[in-house]
Amino acid sequence: MDTIYQKESINSALAAIFAETAEAIAHISEADFVASREPKWSVAEIFDHLIRSSKPVASGLKMPKVVFRNFGKPNRPSRTYDALVMRYKERLAEGGRSTGPYSPKAGTIFNKEAMLLEWQETGEKLVRRLEKHWEEDKMDEYLVPHPLLGKLTIREIMFFTIYHTHHHLAQIRHGQ
Repeated sequence: MDTIYQKESINSALAAIFAETAEAIAHISEADFVASREPKWSVAEIFDHLIRSSKPVASGLKMPKVVFRNFGKPNRPSRTYDALVMRYKERLAEGGRSTGPYSPKAGTIFNKEAMLLEWQETGEKLVRRLEKHWEEDKMDEYLVPHPLLGKLTIREIMFFTIYHTHHHLAQIRHGQ
């Protein structure tokens, strides 16, 4: 997947994984969507986590670039997609897990159709805002904080969003 690097390929990969995830969720019965998978999350909880993780990225992409300076300036080049994925897997192997606002809340009643709509809107915002607000070279000049990976460039947070969705889609499909 190291071919995902330029903004155009990032946007194509984002659109594809958001559509693939929506299609997979749409074909899951309501009963299977909310069924407990203790000690793991249910499909609904995984999907909720994906929405909670992607929405702040979509919102952040439209912020004025001066806001990003609060996080400092990159002191290294952006990692490749594959290098970012490897770093994320290392952090997971070290015991890293989802935190507070990105985790599903106990007792939540999930509405699959509403969540699918929110997912579609979030995916469209990600693609549109990356296209509209981020020039290719600027994606490597600004940082955002990530709770598990530390500070990432805009390019890297997009890589993360793509891979993170693939990672959880595999869990949805294979009950892991």
